[in-house]
Amino acid sequence: MKHVMLLRHAKAEPSMGNKDHQRSLDEAGVAEAGATADWMLAGGWRPDLVLVSDAARTRQTADRVAVVFDPVPAVVLQPSLYDAPSSAILALIQAAPDEAERLLIVGHNPGIGEAARQVARHGATADLARLAADFPTAAVAVIGVREACWRDVGAGGTLIACHGFEAP
Repeated sequence: MKHVMLLRHAKAEPSMGNKDHQRSLDEAGVAEAGATADWMLAGGWRPDLVLVSDAARTRQTADRVAVVFDPVPAVVLQPSLYDAPSSAILALIQAAPDEAERLLIVGHNPGIGEAARQVARHGATADLARLAADFPTAAVAVIGVREACWRDVGAGGTLIACHGFEAP
């Protein structure tokens, strides 16, 4: 079974006019990203490949997560992930190399949350309810997909685990 992990960037500093792309993680975001990394490490959720938006806050989140793993997974900047809709995120999942069994995508809302809800159609009712309610900063959804090739992934995955969500 392949796993796609969808992670929203951690909390960032407030927007400064037209410089949204350059927003960095704030102090709370650094802590959030660290907690998410620790959760992924403890759960054995090491990605083989990390696709990340080229915005500063997503790169910083991905870097804080990737460094906890040994070896550090490959991190690839994907400018198309910046404010990408769920359809573009699903297209990136479907274009991933099949050698990667665990794919981590670090992006932005609303697209990352919509993609998680689109792909995860099965799982514990409480977890699916959390996913439907919101996709907070530094939250991650781990979705198992039965397809052998990423190009075949669509709706029908199973939400296996999630972190950073409030109880419904």
